[in-house]
Amino acid sequence: MRNSLNPKGITQGKIGAVSSGHSLATRAALDILTEGGSAVDAAICAQAVICVVMPQAAGLGGDMLMLIRTPESNTFAINGVGRSSLEWAPPNQGSGATVTVPGIVSGWSVAEGAFGKLPLERILAPAVAIARNGFNAEASLIRARDSQRARLLANGASNWPLMNLRLGDEWKQPELAELLEYLVRSGLQTFYKDPVASTICRAVQTFYGELSTEDFASQNVLLENATSTSWGLSTLYVQPPSSQGVLLAMVAKWLDNNTELFYPQGKMNADLDALLAHLEIEVTEGAFQSREAVISEGDSLLKKNIDVNLTAPSHRAGPRSYLHTAGVAVTDADGLTVSSLVSVFDDFGSAIYVPELGISLNNRADGFTTGPNAYAPNAFPVHTLAPAILVDASGHSLALATPGADGQVQTLIQILSAMRFRGKGLFEAISAPRWRAEDGKVLIERTHPKYNALLNMGYKLAEQPLGSEIFGAVVATGTNMQGPYASADFRRQVAAGAR
Repeated sequence: MRNSLNPKGITQGKIGAVSSGHSLATRAALDILTEGGSAVDAAICAQAVICVVMPQAAGLGGDMLMLIRTPESNTFAINGVGRSSLEWAPPNQGSGATVTVPGIVSGWSVAEGAFGKLPLERILAPAVAIARNGFNAEASLIRARDSQRARLLANGASNWPLMNLRLGDEWKQPELAELLEYLVRSGLQTFYKDPVASTICRAVQTFYGELSTEDFASQNVLLENATSTSWGLSTLYVQPPSSQGVLLAMVAKWLDNNTELFYPQGKMNADLDALLAHLEIEVTEGAFQSREAVISEGDSLLKKNIDVNLTAPSHRAGPRSYLHTAGVAVTDADGLTVSSLVSVFDDFGSAIYVPELGISLNNRADGFTTGPNAYAPNAFPVHTLAPAILVDASGHSLALATPGADGQVQTLIQILSAMRFRGKGLFEAISAPRWRAEDGKVLIERTHPKYNALLNMGYKLAEQPLGSEIFGAVVATGTNMQGPYASADFRRQVAAGAR
């Protein structure tokens, strides 16, 4: 199923295509498509499986952001995220203060209501089965558990069976299976009512948070129009605020408006390629100077000029360093295309474990920073999840998403640039060596072809091994003349398949 089995890295199908952060999720979603489910059905199915097998990255205590491209040429966005408590709670007094209302289940409800075909029982059946019957613990899960052991033990997880798992052990999660089955019986919105809401609130309050059942009752997710910008003859769609997807659109718009600097008359040489690499970094760092303003200015940031040094690095310390999250992309036979991400923010989020439900809770309130994005009651922090959909002049769509927090914008612009300006195919662009600017330096895979050129320009480079997980894990699906197709990163556990 992984792209390494396909020398071209592209899997073509007729019924549909899936690319996700875990092979079990990809297989389950393909089965949903085979049974007549929509791309949204399959995406929710895959997300739910990821919540079971990758609790370090995602879970019902976290969030979901989704872009949906319809056969009717509309592109919608679902920001399945929650707010901070209605009650003022100064930050950093305890892990509970970092928890916002989990938005993933409300996001599922809106998506399924608008675009679903199959019963919820069928969509969540694979996640229920894996939670109840168990799966073998993988190295990535054990590594994350070990690195977060102190946080987990400090936040109520001492009796979580996960804490004693060894590599390859079978792990069953009956409480999580029961929660999923309860949502099937009672409806997804019952997640925001008693007894689920009150159970989560008790756990948060135990660790000095302020979330209440009133906060859960006020949870509301909308189906909105996606934010867009031109990308040559194509259109790039990104998630609207509170997602920082608009930062990707800002970078794309600047490059689109200044192609004559590095791509005159549609031509590229080694010197221009080095200039493009510099501009990708420089413009991205410039866009991230507006991160706090995403909440207050939203899509109007696309009108803002980005200050760019054309000849040397500015060494702006914009992007931050986080690694987590998982992607799901799906395209069905009708052309309905989904690009999505699920997350609890840090590994295991706040590390607050809710034993009655078998879940850990997000720490998305750690996304509050300063200025308009400062911590406040009943507020959204700027959200790092930033899936994208590219639609070409003929109407064919390409869904792209990757984990990596602030690295998401950086990874996606490198793929988009490689395809448009460097003449690379999708899989070649995904597989190419990457850079990642963070905290005033540039991490770069050691085989990057512009390593020496960037070093000579004055960049502070930190060499990384090829395939390091810090550079994300891209999922991709789309449509072409032959129908749906999928591709996937070789980094992390990403798996793609089509039928």
